[in-house]
Amino acid sequence: MKKTTLLLVGLILVVWLLVGYWRKPIAATDSIAVSTKPSNARPGASFSSSGPAKAMGLPESDTPPGKPGEEVPADEGSWAKELRELKELAAKDPDAALAQVTQMSDKEERKAAARAVCLQLAPQDPAKAMTAAWGLGLGHFADEAVEDAVLEHLAKQWAEVDLVKAFVWASALPADEEWRRDRVVKGIAMAVSQIAPAEAARLVAEHINPDSSVQIEATMEVLRQWAARDYDGAVDWVALFPDGPFLDRGIGELAKAKSSQPPSETKPD
Repeated sequence: MKKTTLLLVGLILVVWLLVGYWRKPIAATDSIAVSTKPSNARPGASFSSSGPAKAMGLPESDTPPGKPGEEVPADEGSWAKELRELKELAAKDPDAALAQVTQMSDKEERKAAARAVCLQLAPQDPAKAMTAAWGLGLGHFADEAVEDAVLEHLAKQWAEVDLVKAFVWASALPADEEWRRDRVVKGIAMAVSQIAPAEAARLVAEHINPDSSVQIEATMEVLRQWAARDYDGAVDWVALFPDGPFLDRGIGELAKAKSSQPPSETKPD
């Protein structure tokens, strides 16, 4: 089963290369190749699987109480009601809900509605949710860590359902200074790391801009997955990291992973 999974991931990565996703390699393939140069990197936000809205820092109004068909609470504000109705509509008619979002004139309300609708849509149609979030411009602003997390989560959710189609769609994404594409790649890498962390590590090292904070975040998340599955393999990967703060972070993650292992699973140095 493990060999079959690795072969599948390898085949998918070949497809990725054939569609010309990366016209110019960013980093060497024989090492981590993560830049340690300082950059004006915006802070990222990692996604926790324990409740998308809470983990992404969405305001309470983005996840109002109640279920479809329930009476609106007396203290529910008009904006909370509008969001709730949009989410209900997204469950029934995604295109209509997305059309309403695009017609909103207030930028902040439009972005909040886009997050809510796309997250509502993702479990049923992750491809539509991801492409809609991209088209609606989520993650376009440097201070939007919440939107970064949404992009990563939607990409991960799509890749978990259909890795090949997620890769092919990502092949058409343009490079950008806001690292939106890198966020999508990070989400896909997170999905790959659950079944083949070594391939996820290669994806992160080769195909995320080394001058962005996204590569560092993605590397550490892949490392956590790898160390949990194959501690010795993760150690070998960290040995390829360049000297400096980045290597120190990698060693720190290994120490955390080792300390969390049951005594019977902890191997002697």
